[in-house]
Amino acid sequence: MNSKDEMIAALRALAARIDARALTQRRFLTEAGCSAYGVTRRFGSWDALCAAAGVAPAMPNARIPDEALFAAMRDAFLAAGGVGAVAQFAPHFAYSVGPLWTRFGAWPEALARFETWARANAPGFPFFDQLARARGTARKSRRRAVAAAETVPTSDARPCGAPVRLGALLHAPINENGVILAFGMFADRLGFAVESVAAGFPDCIAKRRVGEERWQTVRIEFEYRSRSFRDHGHDPEGCDLIVCWAHDWADCPVPVIELKSALAALSVRQNEEQHHSSGHHNGRIILAPDRTEPLQ
Repeated sequence: MNSKDEMIAALRALAARIDARALTQRRFLTEAGCSAYGVTRRFGSWDALCAAAGVAPAMPNARIPDEALFAAMRDAFLAAGGVGAVAQFAPHFAYSVGPLWTRFGAWPEALARFETWARANAPGFPFFDQLARARGTARKSRRRAVAAAETVPTSDARPCGAPVRLGALLHAPINENGVILAFGMFADRLGFAVESVAAGFPDCIAKRRVGEERWQTVRIEFEYRSRSFRDHGHDPEGCDLIVCWAHDWADCPVPVIELKSALAALSVRQNEEQHHSSGHHNGRIILAPDRTEPLQ
């Protein structure tokens, strides 16, 4: 999708078939197959695109009634062909999953509330038998995550990751704090300038280089593993980018930079530059990633 007219037509078509409260930029980008940068480059902002299309964007603070959430959950399960994990559900859900976490607490609780609603209002729902199984699977996943977070080493020595020797970073991160440190050390080489880091969500506000003398504000959430974003119940609508060490969420609705691969690519490039400039390799052993992905 390259032209302004195509974007306007796609937005009008989406607005005609969904609840206005679900008309978010992320929903549009997902369904139209275009990028936030493309919207900004052609219209200047999401609001300007909405104005050009003659539609009203979703109000960020508008409360969605429980009835509308449950009806949208039913439609999403039907579209997905069953009840499963959030990753399979979210692409079919008319809204952001954020209200489910803030209102019901977590995925198992949201499923339980949905079942109560569905038995009273949608008795023909074909997947009642899958709801209990999905709740159990989600609770087991949450217990494993909590247990892993509470695990402590038996020795007094502080554990560290595998040797990577990336500049002054001697070992790979083993937690979210290590990811934040690694990103801060290499942010400029990855094309970012950090404005602020805070304890709330999202973790970081930064500028990202998107073109020659052009920068774009991005909201970044740091995670050790990308799927922790889902497990922590974060709202994809409140974040533009996940920066993690290991990307293990195949259906992630938010763009991801896997530092393990990105920094390895930087090191390979640095070694090649040193080789061409000095005529020989410096002999350093650099992190070998499980997969190498181009920097976005």
